[in-house]
Parts: sequence; C-alpha cells; structure tokens
Amino acid sequence: MGEKKLYRVTDNKVFCGVCSGLAEYFKIDVTLIRVIWALLTVFTALFGGVLAYIICAAIIPERTGGGSSERSASNNSYTSKPSDDFDNYFKK
Repeated sequence: MGEKKLYRVTDNKVFCGVCSGLAEYFKIDVTLIRVIWALLTVFTALFGGVLAYIICAAIIPERTGGGSSERSASNNSYTSKPSDDFDNYFKK
C-alpha cells in the first residue's frame, strides 16, 4: 500500500493549494474545507485563519510530477483535444 502524504495541490487551487491538498488527504470535498477555513478565519478575527494558511503554504510541499492521484492518464482532460471528442462523436 502507498504511504499517504500531504501535499499542496495546484490542480484545483485558489491561492496556494492548501485547502485542495487537505481535501485530497482527508478524501472530502474541497468546498467543505474552504468553508471551514473561512469560518476559522472569521471567528479568529482574520488572524488565526490567515496565519495558519501562510504557515501551511510555507511548510506543506507542493506536489510535483502531475495531476491528482485519482486522475488516470487516460482520463486526463489536458491530453485530449476538442477535435478528438468531435471526431469520436461523429464516428458512432
């Protein structure tokens, strides 16, 4: 079994990819992580959430070498061209 590691994910990032990385690590929706982080930020008068985000962005390494671990190479939307979809649609 592969070892589970925490990385900043740049595929679905808004700022630095911290929330996307946490969502992938815990296997939950990134929107839920972002809402929790926003609430943390509001309830700590901006200081706690912003400081924690800056620390996490500095400490958590960015994943290198490709996209999401759940995305397979054959399902990579960046490798297919729109013309491929068009051709496949009319070849049916």
